[in-house]
Amino acid sequence: MNFIYDRKKTAVIYKDKEYSYYELIKMAKIYSSLLNIEKEDRVVIFMENRPEYMGSVLAVWDKKGTCTNLDASYNSEQLSYVFNDSHPKYIITSNENIEIAKAAKIDSNSEIVILNIDEIDISKEIEMENVAVE
Repeated sequence: MNFIYDRKKTAVIYKDKEYSYYELIKMAKIYSSLLNIEKEDRVVIFMENRPEYMGSVLAVWDKKGTCTNLDASYNSEQLSYVFNDSHPKYIITSNENIEIAKAAKIDSNSEIVILNIDEIDISKEIEMENVAVE
């Protein structure tokens, strides 16, 4: 089953910018290429509501991983609890929450890999013919 595919239409509008399905899939595929996970490995998504949030969830699903979607208002103690309870391999976050993620990693003595989406270049082109996020 193809979950999302390029419909040649606008997928989402965020802060007066339109993101096409192509752009959303491209974002997801680039993020997915950075995740070294296997089926059902856990990945925490910890950021404010924005298109990159959707791209991150789709990236984890593309790798058959399991998302733990957290409220962006968590503090480092709450985040540390999640790290110790669910043992995720990655956390995908943003500049807004990066310091909380780093503090939680230290507090929990976790080996979690932190990916900051604000530092990921999604400008590169990828071949989109017959590409879908499942």
